[in-house]
Amino acid sequence: GVQTCALPISIVVHAGFGFEQGFLYDHLNRVNREVKEGNGSEMDLVMRLASEVFTGEFFSDIKARRPMWQMMYGGVFDRHPDLKLVMSEVRLDWLPTNLSYLDALFDQHRADLPANKRPSEYWSESCMAGASFVHKVEVEIRHQIGVGTILFGRDYPHPEGTWPNTPAWLHDAFAGVPSVRPR
Repeated sequence: GVQTCALPISIVVHAGFGFEQGFLYDHLNRVNREVKEGNGSEMDLVMRLASEVFTGEFFSDIKARRPMWQMMYGGVFDRHPDLKLVMSEVRLDWLPTNLSYLDALFDQHRADLPANKRPSEYWSESCMAGASFVHKVEVEIRHQIGVGTILFGRDYPHPEGTWPNTPAWLHDAFAGVPSVRPR
């Protein structure tokens, strides 16, 4: 049977979204073949993929941001006020500058856009970002981003991540941030 949920509808956009469909296929097969020919283990394969594929362009390319811009400017959040967008496995440092730029473009072209609000308003009401490896600079600008829009994620035990040093990583990233106790 069909199950329903009381939670609002959500869309999760992974940082790799926007790349040509299947762009990894040939690369994955090549690495897999090289590891097997060298009698490597599955962990060797994972480590090779982490170091060769999931770095640089894969996580920094702006294509992952396109759905957000299009949904904001296209008035999607006006038509679907319960919709939530989560940008998953992204850095956060681009958000304040990007939202400021999007707001300026919105103000300049307001008459031509179906959206009723500025992108920064949609961000604070309908969007969130899942920071997998939160960095000090991102913690420092958390109020510009919107503390309530930041999610913490961990793809344990990916070798490119902070595991097994996650507690030390977080302690360093959040050094100087006051503790907040639930009320």
